[in-house]
Amino acid sequence: MVNFFNKGANHHTMVMLTDADIKRLKKNHGVVLFFMNGCGHCVSMKDDWNMAVHECRSSGVGHARDDFVLGAIESGNTNLFKENGISHNVSGYPTILYISSEGIQRGDANHEKYENPRTKAAFVEWIKDKKNKKNKKNGNNHLEISAPVVRIIKNKGKQIGGGRIRRRRKTHKSKSKKYTRRQRHTRRRRSHMKGGGCGCGSGGLFGQ
Repeated sequence: MVNFFNKGANHHTMVMLTDADIKRLKKNHGVVLFFMNGCGHCVSMKDDWNMAVHECRSSGVGHARDDFVLGAIESGNTNLFKENGISHNVSGYPTILYISSEGIQRGDANHEKYENPRTKAAFVEWIKDKKNKKNKKNGNNHLEISAPVVRIIKNKGKQIGGGRIRRRRKTHKSKSKKYTRRQRHTRRRRSHMKGGGCGCGSGGLFGQ
């Protein structure tokens, strides 16, 4: 069978996934093109796809030591995915999927599907967006964990810096005032009961 994907005016050959690439995909993530030789739609988009993959790999996206796997697989070799425990629901060609290790571990068959225009620029944009997907996710988790820690440290610093001590002194002072007023009131009542200082007579009302 003639491999239409290795023919084109741009001279960029199709990057085909090997068994080792698929094993690497299980622990990482990547974009995979599923195609069929002789498919008219596959042939019409092959040049744009090949140029996009070449541009991405030239910038370091999808090379052999990257955590991002980028390449294509022909319909007759998709059994390699099944042999490596990766489920997928590809019913037509061409189909481009974003596959992640998290999705594989969950047993997902319906991976995120590319549905944008089949042009080089659109391919490059989508591939690079998926390449950064895990980095963005990990970055957000870091912020979510760090922010509360920073707030706790700040609050703790304020408490250590004298806030509690000032409040305690203020509370103690207010209690002292309250206690002093109560003592004065008690003394007055006692003096009244003894008939001094109120002008009611020596015995008061209760002495009549």
